[in-house]
Amino acid sequence: MMKSSWCIALTLSFFLFSCSSDDDQNKNVDKEFYPVIAFIRSDLDKLDSLPLAVFTHRQEGEIRDTQIISKKSFRQSAEAYFNPDISEAHLKDKYTEKVFMDETINRITLSYDTDDESAIVKNINVLIEPTSEKVKNIYLEKRFVSGDTIYIQKMIWSSGRQIQVTTMPIIKGKSGAMIKMAYVWDTSN
Repeated sequence: MMKSSWCIALTLSFFLFSCSSDDDQNKNVDKEFYPVIAFIRSDLDKLDSLPLAVFTHRQEGEIRDTQIISKKSFRQSAEAYFNPDISEAHLKDKYTEKVFMDETINRITLSYDTDDESAIVKNINVLIEPTSEKVKNIYLEKRFVSGDTIYIQKMIWSSGRQIQVTTMPIIKGKSGAMIKMAYVWDTSN
């Protein structure tokens, strides 16, 4: 009698542990991440409706260049920088969301991180002003490989104003020339 009770308790414990492990693995599938790409597209739609030019400032090593580009070209570049979308079902379970108030900069931060080495997007931070609840900045960090080069990209989207992108290539284990891009459409601030 005691043995059978013990076996039932052990089997029940194993079953409950298995169920909770599945729940832990799938906890992000039902969770709603902040819609970063939808927000970027919304900002781009606002830009399309305004009579503003988009300036690019590019620096590669010591070479600097400034141009005006079309809004269509800018949209394509901006959307490419922020892909893949980590809120898609097949990627969501690779990321954990943390929410905290950073009193030093007076921002609520939604942070998305992964431990998955194969993930292209390594980190996203959405910074929200607490009083207005408006997104002020989005920071995104990516790491990807093309040919024999590893690229590390760090981007800061300043809502309604600009995006800054720093790309650091590592070619066959050696650092290449850092590329800094800034796309600016609102210079009022």
